[in-house]
Amino acid sequence: MLCPEKEMVGSAPCRVDFGGTLDLPLFYQSLGPELACTVNMALNLRTEVRIRPHEKGRVRVVSRGFEPAEFACGEAPYNHPLGLVFAILDAFGAGNIHVEITSASPPRSALGGSSVMAVALVALLMRLENKNASVNVEDVVLRARAIESAVAGVPCGMQDQLAAAYGGVHLWQWEREGLIRPWRQTSLLNPSDYHGLASSMLVAYGGDPHDSLDVNGRWVQGFKEGRTRKEWEDIGLLTRRFGEALAEMDLKTAVFCMQEELTIRLRLTPDVLDPAGMRLASAAGTLGCGVRFAGAGGGGCVWALGPEDTLGALRSQWQRLMDKMPGACILDAAPEKDGVLFDV
Repeated sequence: MLCPEKEMVGSAPCRVDFGGTLDLPLFYQSLGPELACTVNMALNLRTEVRIRPHEKGRVRVVSRGFEPAEFACGEAPYNHPLGLVFAILDAFGAGNIHVEITSASPPRSALGGSSVMAVALVALLMRLENKNASVNVEDVVLRARAIESAVAGVPCGMQDQLAAAYGGVHLWQWEREGLIRPWRQTSLLNPSDYHGLASSMLVAYGGDPHDSLDVNGRWVQGFKEGRTRKEWEDIGLLTRRFGEALAEMDLKTAVFCMQEELTIRLRLTPDVLDPAGMRLASAAGTLGCGVRFAGAGGGGCVWALGPEDTLGALRSQWQRLMDKMPGACILDAAPEKDGVLFDV
């Protein structure tokens, strides 16, 4: 049975994204890599996972926002709120283990939290398997995604796992022929660009946790039925153009792409922005900033992009709105160069 002899710590960053859902096999097998692409921006809001020895024959998981849970090894239910953690432990044959999860982002904030946790935990367990040798980041992504898809019972994308594992700001193109490794990776920022981008973006939590399943399910259903193919082709084109604009630090074009993409998404699913997100988005649009929901929307976080001087005015406007939104806050978020990391 796989069990650490002492405490081990790993962490991975959450993300904001553009073009989400196009990383699902249904979409990229149909649209091809020129249209099926996503942009992910890792954030300095990291999820930390600690594992250490525990009582023989038992596994225990503690995570902010959830009740602590403990079961006999191999007997934890995967439909539990912490079921993904237990499924990962079982997939590695890990037991007699205590797992502690600490996230710098709010629970269920649509910043990819469950996938980020999965990447950090899978990387730790692979490191433990390899007796503290280095791990292959690509293998971490594939294994974390496979377990998460199995637990969810539906095909999952990979953009969240890739952002968590690799960090940085990337354009990911999704290849029809890549049955095992379907992505092509393009880094969009030079190291010197990170500070400039950080001063031109805001990330805010609207106070209500997201519930993406219904929104995402309707996107998938519309695509299956052939009703929304043109809209998804347009989203793919805007995503590619957004990535190219970021690479040039062309904020004007990036903002335009965000505005256009959000218009399409709202036409497809008006509730992709909850009431709090709609108020925040309206304020950003009035000031000429681009704004987008995180993940599949339906609550959680929104993020904005615009010139540095305009962002100051938007921060003030968002703060005034949030004073009337219980639990809402502007997150201390910035682009993060590093992906999964270990404390040694």
